[in-house]
Amino acid sequence: MSNPTSSGNRKKIIVLGAGISGLTCAFRLHRAGFDVEVLERESSPGGVMQTRLQDGFLTEAGPNSFQSGEDILSLIHDAGLDGELLEAEASLPRYIFFRGKLNLAPLGPGALLTTPLLSTGAKWKLLREPWAPSNADGHEESIQEFVSRRLGPELHDVLLAPLVSGIYAGDTRRLSMQSVFPLMVELEQKYGSLLKGFLKHAKEERRKREAAGKPKPRRTLCSFTNGLKALPEGIARNLGSRLHVDCVVQSLQFTPERGFDLKATEKGVPKQFHSDGLVIASSVLRAGEHLKDLARSKGAEALQAAGEALQKVELPPLAGVCLAYKKTDVPHNLRGFGFLIPRSEKIRMLGCIWSSSLFAHRAPEGWVLLTNFIGGATDPAILDLTEGQLLEAVRKDLRTVLGITAPPRVVALNRYEQAIPQYNLGHKARIEEVLSAVSTVPGLAITGNYLSGVSVGDCVKQASELVRQICKEHGTAPDSQAGRED
Repeated sequence: MSNPTSSGNRKKIIVLGAGISGLTCAFRLHRAGFDVEVLERESSPGGVMQTRLQDGFLTEAGPNSFQSGEDILSLIHDAGLDGELLEAEASLPRYIFFRGKLNLAPLGPGALLTTPLLSTGAKWKLLREPWAPSNADGHEESIQEFVSRRLGPELHDVLLAPLVSGIYAGDTRRLSMQSVFPLMVELEQKYGSLLKGFLKHAKEERRKREAAGKPKPRRTLCSFTNGLKALPEGIARNLGSRLHVDCVVQSLQFTPERGFDLKATEKGVPKQFHSDGLVIASSVLRAGEHLKDLARSKGAEALQAAGEALQKVELPPLAGVCLAYKKTDVPHNLRGFGFLIPRSEKIRMLGCIWSSSLFAHRAPEGWVLLTNFIGGATDPAILDLTEGQLLEAVRKDLRTVLGITAPPRVVALNRYEQAIPQYNLGHKARIEEVLSAVSTVPGLAITGNYLSGVSVGDCVKQASELVRQICKEHGTAPDSQAGRED
């Protein structure tokens, strides 16, 4: 296939959705020489990555940080945001609230054998992991089932389940181990033991890095001086007029001869768009609607079932409650990342991020900012709570965990009726069927947090991999910067 940067033959690709997945995809395609336009129905880019600054308090409506990785750091550099990047102190401790007190979370194999969070019996179970029973019939296991079988139910309940709730706000009895932690399933299948598998995997990864001349990657939590919204805003500046906000897609049509025709309204004005390729980077439910809309086109009928499958993905409710206190009103020194809570503790909150301890510029001098999460798949009843009831539930839990009795300053309360996509049992098979159906339509692709990871870094990595795949199909370099016209 001809190079998209050839004169008069630049391939046109439309990206639907300007969340971090869509923006990453569009930015990378643009730098590779494709003619790109992004259509976003909201008035600003970023999806749930929205930052608010009020009276010196900086809060996040969606994710609060991201973990450094090759793809996202490359994206930040190319978007010109290196100077705004913040890294959290690597030595900051994490805590687990267990049996009525905060305990240091064990962050390595050695710490697991010394932590007071696990009984002697649970530690013996860890040491016997290489001889744990296998998944005899090879059925898809939940996280609870897999971890309890190999590492013990105590480690699952006290450590793994709270960690997963902090990422997915999910229920480990229903979340698929194969979809959430595929490497662990692969290591068991390949080596018969997680311990043996991790040692061999680490050795192989080190060998690959050394052969490629790459240093060992630093895994740190990051944000930006002015909050996470700096990333979508920085990419949007690079895209310029290629990004259309307040642009609502009314209909989609595909024909093998013409490609994709879209009807939309931009700021209320009817618009028509045409492209050779289409990347659907919308939320999972909206992506399902777009696929069903395309399924009405001749040659794209397989997309009907794919769209219906995406709309079956569970999205539990979640609330983020940002509270500020005077430092003198908080008994704890708050040096650390924050805490997570096992469900056995009967504390309603999922966890708390000590935002002003993690990054600078989050609270005025003399104040602290706490970002608290409540709800998720194990507590959908938060939908029925008023704002006052939500605040009281969080305040009650903070009194129990941190001993705070003073009234807080309510800085922000963000409620989502449908929050994080759940990778429940059957998720991998569902997504494989969706991707198979999408592949039957030339020029069509999807990307988003419902595919292979819900974090900011996962979304950037998945979108970047998609661009590399598209570039390979079109015979162009992934980041040639050819054809850039600003």
